[in-house]
Amino acid sequence: MRGDRLAARTLLEEALAISRDLGDVRNTSISLLNLGIAARGCGDHSAERSLFAEALALRSRLGNRPGVVDALEEISRLASAKGDSRFAAQLLGAAERLREEIGQPRSPAARGWHAEDVAAASAALGEQTFAQARAEGMEMSWEEAVDSALRWIAGGGADSSSGQ
Repeated sequence: MRGDRLAARTLLEEALAISRDLGDVRNTSISLLNLGIAARGCGDHSAERSLFAEALALRSRLGNRPGVVDALEEISRLASAKGDSRFAAQLLGAAERLREEIGQPRSPAARGWHAEDVAAASAALGEQTFAQARAEGMEMSWEEAVDSALRWIAGGGADSSSGQ
C-alpha cells in the first residue's frame, strides 16, 4: 500500500511459505491472492495468473465463497488487462451475483476499484455488449464461474466461452 512492491512481494512470499509449512490452507489462499496482486504491480503477469489460479482453486475447495468472489474479481482485472473485456464483464457479473447470494458487500476501498473495472469493461465493449456479458456471468453458478476462470487462466488468458 506504500508503493514498495518489491518489499511487499518479499514479505508475501515469506507469509506464503509460513502458511504452507503450517498446513494453513486458508491463509495460504490469502497469501497467494495477495502475492498475485503484488506480481501484477511488478508487471509479472505470468506469476499473477498462476497465483490467482491456485488461490481460486484452494478457496473453491475450502468452500470459501467470500474468498472465491475476491479471486474472481482479481481475475476479472487480469482479463481486462489482457484485453478480454467480455470475459472480464462475465466474471464481474458472476462475482456480483455471488456477493448478493452470500450477503458480502464490497469494502469502501473495493467500491472504487469495482467502479473502475465496470467502467473500463463497459467502455471497451459498449454498454449493450457489457450488459449482455455481465448478465451471462450473473447466470453462472459459483462452480461454473470458478471452472470458467480456471479454464481461462489455463488457456493463457483465452476461453472459448468468453467469445474472444
